[in-house]
Amino acid sequence: AYDLPDGFVEYGMGFNGEMGKERTELPHAEEMIEKLAEPLLRDLQIEEGSEIAVFVNPFQATTVLEECVLLHSLQEFLQSKKIKVFDTFVQSLFPTQGAGGLSITFLKIQEQYRDFYRQEAYSPLFYKRKI
Repeated sequence: AYDLPDGFVEYGMGFNGEMGKERTELPHAEEMIEKLAEPLLRDLQIEEGSEIAVFVNPFQATTVLEECVLLHSLQEFLQSKKIKVFDTFVQSLFPTQGAGGLSITFLKIQEQYRDFYRQEAYSPLFYKRKI
């Protein structure tokens, strides 16, 4: 069984409880967001002036208040990097029962796909209204 002591966080943990790549004491929201978002920006080559959609997938034991605090920190972080946020989507897309935390996904918005992104989407695990 997976055991995470109170006051600790694990980065990179799998949806099914697989061990993550790093376990640390629970940091402030700003530090946590930087640690989560910086590798994504680097890997996806998202830089100043880029435009992205942000998907936040809170796990079941994460409260709405925690979601809001982390989302606010994420928006401030992206603003400090001068990255434009085209859309933000927060929904438990893949609920992890009994686990706290969240996953973050960035989608680079390219001009030729902007109209497609704005359309409605309905599927068993994902839905989005037209924007």
